Order: sequence, then structure tokens, then C-alpha cells
Amino acid sequence: MMIKTNIYIRNRKDTIMRFTFALVLLVLFLTPAAAFGQEIPLPAFEDGLRAEMAGDWNKAIAIYDGMLKRNPDQLPIWLRVADLYWALGNIEKTAEALTQAVRLKSGDAELYFRLSQSYSVMQKPEPALAAIEKAIELNPNKKEYWESRGSIANWLGKYDIAGQSLEKVLEIDPDAADAEINLARTQKWSGKLTKSVGTYRSYLEKNADRKDILLELAMAEAERGNYPAAEKILVGYADRFQHDDSSRAHLARVYAWDDRPDLSLSFLGPLLNAKPNDYELLYTRTVDLRHAERFPEALESVRQLEKLRPGSREVYDAGRFVRTPVRHYLTGGFNFYHDSDSVDIYRTYLKGAYFITPLTHAYAKAEFDIVRAQIGSGLENISGNASAFRTALALGINHRFSPLFAADVYAGEAFTESHTTPYYGLNAFIRPHDALKLQVAHAHDYYFPSARSLSLGIQRYLNQASFEWRPDLAWTVTGSAALNFFSRDNRQWEVQLFPRRAVLRTEVLNLDIGISALRTGFKEQDDTNGYYDPTLYQKYLLVGLWYWKIDDDNGVSFTTGAGINKDTTTDGFKGCFEGSVEGFFGIYRDWFVRMSLGGLHNLGQTGSYSGWSAGISITRRF
Repeated sequence: MMIKTNIYIRNRKDTIMRFTFALVLLVLFLTPAAAFGQEIPLPAFEDGLRAEMAGDWNKAIAIYDGMLKRNPDQLPIWLRVADLYWALGNIEKTAEALTQAVRLKSGDAELYFRLSQSYSVMQKPEPALAAIEKAIELNPNKKEYWESRGSIANWLGKYDIAGQSLEKVLEIDPDAADAEINLARTQKWSGKLTKSVGTYRSYLEKNADRKDILLELAMAEAERGNYPAAEKILVGYADRFQHDDSSRAHLARVYAWDDRPDLSLSFLGPLLNAKPNDYELLYTRTVDLRHAERFPEALESVRQLEKLRPGSREVYDAGRFVRTPVRHYLTGGFNFYHDSDSVDIYRTYLKGAYFITPLTHAYAKAEFDIVRAQIGSGLENISGNASAFRTALALGINHRFSPLFAADVYAGEAFTESHTTPYYGLNAFIRPHDALKLQVAHAHDYYFPSARSLSLGIQRYLNQASFEWRPDLAWTVTGSAALNFFSRDNRQWEVQLFPRRAVLRTEVLNLDIGISALRTGFKEQDDTNGYYDPTLYQKYLLVGLWYWKIDDDNGVSFTTGAGINKDTTTDGFKGCFEGSVEGFFGIYRDWFVRMSLGGLHNLGQTGSYSGWSAGISITRRF
């Protein structure tokens, strides 16, 4: 029975081949010779077809090559040759044959499509894109052409072309799910993260059970800095599908980017134990170690990444992120301040740091200040001159004892025309938990908001404690409390509180909105000291914090605030507003420039007080 069946199948196959052969001949007989440029020599063509049917494709190609040498303008022969070379896997010869075919029939979109496919298989995306562009020019309504164009453009990193192509696919076929998810990925790769998030969400509305796409959406949210949304997606993932290694790895990455290294490492630890050489897990660990300021381990982790993916742009950026804070540097700058009390303050400064180890650096700094006030204003130098001068020199050292604790101390002297005083400071940095950072500071220096204060040699002993608390990924609360002592038997207390919430995260712009509260007061008021010393001052502002993300190395921050203020001289609250802009250029590069401009305007009982400042600093890293 089996033998009979095999004979039947073989006989049937031969019948099909004979029918195909006859059909090809019939088409050739009925087709006008002019359609092919010149008449085809049928006997030779029949020999080629017989060789094909016998399975001897190389012989068939040789026959056809002979025909083409005699007459290269035979389109059907070039197409047979292209088909045979494709079947043999000789894609370069396929492309050559198809190039000749499009020469003879330049208005055939399908030929250009086939040529584009050949170039793609040959790993030649540029000519592949050129060929598919020609196919689309001839037939702009075929979905497959646009899909191919989008794929090739993504390959070349031409994401705008790829996105446009995939949008066209969806225009032709709104139910093309693969095109929609590829569009979301293309938008993400091109940095259009807000559009990407929208496309991902649109896709998931129709494909809610795609776990992998849900994870991609979480990463798109995280990459635009919307960590609360990314966390919510991943927590929802766990509720629906239960946590798996992939979702845990993604959640660890979100916490790492949001500067929560302990929480991130709690998810990451078991995963790394199982896959100690996994690149994605090691990348997340590198970010965690950098945020925890465990610099020796972070540097070693970067070296591991560089071995796993040498030349990778992502690894290069990770290296800059880790190494920049521990590079030697020299910074010089200039600041200027002016207010409506006719006070001008000019400051120039220079600071250099040398890293003895990644955890310890020594530094030296020098400052020179000129403070001027209008003669007769009561804020000028007590000598009667308009100006007073200050110079300060100090050496310091900073050391991180552990991820929980670091300290910085500096000491030197400060000089005026007629006074000398110790110039020193001590700062302690404590991070008991991912969500809480504390700083305690003590410092001594001249206090010089005016030329009179500086010429009097008024000194301040600053004692301040500050904190940053981030109860979740959306909220940040900062605050401080200070008790400062001044020469000439005065002291100041001050408390500040500033809760704010992240309300906007896009690939270009961040916005936080919060409420700032300040209360301060001095023990005594003395108009002869040359500084503002109310027994109570209050200010409450609605504040917007904006950050324009130009790219990883450059950005501009804007702070705007409006509200009310009151001191002991006013019989009620008055309006006030303030604002500042600060530009950062070369954040992770050898040269870093920082520029700032700020101003404030307060309404008082008898008039207004306003002031503005500007500054620039240039850092060279080594």
C-alpha cells in the first residue's frame, strides 16, 4: 500500500511539473515579444526549464546566463535567475539579477520590494531603504511596503522615518497590532517617550494579557522619569500575574533610577545570585552602587559591564555616571548680587579637589568678595567708603565612612581691611534609609549682606540641620532648622519646610509643585549692624520647580514662586514673588558650565524690596 501511494505521489508530482512547464511556454507564446524588449529564444528557455524541473538549478542558471550574454534585455530570464539564486541562498547574485530586472521594468513596485528584501538579507540597509522607497513611490497603498520601510529605518536608527512608516501601516490597517507595538518601540527608541507611552497604552487596551508589553510600558514610563507610574504598573502586574523574575528585575531598575538603592538591591540580590553575569541585572546594580556612594564597588561594576558589552553607548554613559563624582576637578566662578537697598556684592572664587581614593578627597578653596553700598544709605563701610573687601582661604577634606555616613571639614582664615577671623566648617551627611537624607552643619565666617556688616567684622556661627524625606516616589519633603549666633550679642532662629509633589514627567520637561514655608527671627533689632534683623519674618509660597531636559549632559531648571510675606513692621501679609533659572551644560563631561539668574520682589508696609543675582562657574575635570 505504501509503495502504491509513493508511486501515486511521484506520478502526481510529474504531472504538476509538466503542467507548469506547458503553462510557462503558453504564456511565452501568447506574450508579445515587445513586452520583453526582444524575442526570447524558446528552445534554450525550454532547456533551462527542464533543468529546473530536474532539480539541476546550477545548470539552469548556466543556460540562462548564456541567453543573457547574447541578449541582456530579457526580463523573464532575469526573474528566473533571481528566483534560482534566491533558492540557492546566493543573495548577492539575486540582487544583481533583480537590479537588471528593475532596469528593464522600472515601474514595477514589486520588483523594487524584492530587491529591498535582498539587500536586507545581505545586511545592506542603506540600499534596502532606497529600494523600498522606490516601491512606495510606485505603490503607496501597500501595507507590506510600509512595514518593510519601518523595519529597515529602525535598523538604521532613522526613527522618524520608521515612526512615519508604522503610522502609515496603521492608517491602512487600523487593526495591525504588530505595527502598533512596533510603533511604540520606535517612539521609545527615538526618545519620544510620551507618545510611546500613549501607543503602548492603546495597544494594551486591546491586548490586556500581554505581560511582556506591560513591562515595556513600565520601562517607557521610567525612562521619562515617571517613576510613580512605572511602580504602579509593576505593582499592578504582580496583582494580576504574580511577580516573576522579569517583573522583579524591572522593579529593581525603577527603584535604582529613583535613587532607592537599598530597596532596589532587595529585589536584585536573589536574581543576581541565580544569574551573576546577567548584563541587565549588573547594570541595575551599578546604578544602585553609585547612588549608595559605594564608589569602589560601583567602579568595579562598571568594569564588568565594559567587558560584557565593549563599545556600548549605554555602558559608556554608565561609566560617566559613576566616574564623574570621583574625578579631580578645578572650578572657578563669579557671582553678582544687587538689591533695591543699593547693595552690590561681587564674588570670585576658585576651588580644586584631588581624590586620594574614590571615598576621600582633599580640596583647597579661595574666595574674594567686594561689597558696595551707596554712601549715605547706612549700609556703606563704617569708614565712609562705599566698599568693603573680604578674602578667605581654606583647606578641607571629605571622606565617606560608609553608605550611611560621610563628613566634610575645612579650615582657614578670612580677612577684611581691618579684621581677621577663623574660617571653618564641618558637615555631616547621614542616610539612615533610602527615603531619608540628613545633614548637620556648623560653620564660622564673616556675615556680610552689606558693606557695613563686613567693615564691622560681624561674624556668624551657623548651626543648621536639614533633611530630605521621600515617603514615596511622588512626594518629596525638605526642611531645615537653624540657630545662628552673631557677634555683637545677637542670634537668629530659622525653620523652613517645603513639601512638593511630582505632577509632570515627560521626555523633555519635569514639573514639581509644592508649598514653601519660612519663619525666622532675631533676638534683637539693631539698625547699626547693617543687616536685616526682624524679630519675626514669615513667607509662604506656592512654588513650581521645572526642569527642561535638553539631553543627558545639558539641562535648565526654572523655579517660580508666588505668595505672601510679613515681618514685624507690617500690619498684615503682603504679596511677594520670586524666580530663578539655572543652566547646566556638560554635566558628565570634562568641561562643565553652570549659569544662574534669579530675582525676588517683596511688598512691604511703605514700599517694595527687590533684588536679583547672577552667576557663572566653569569646572574642568581631570
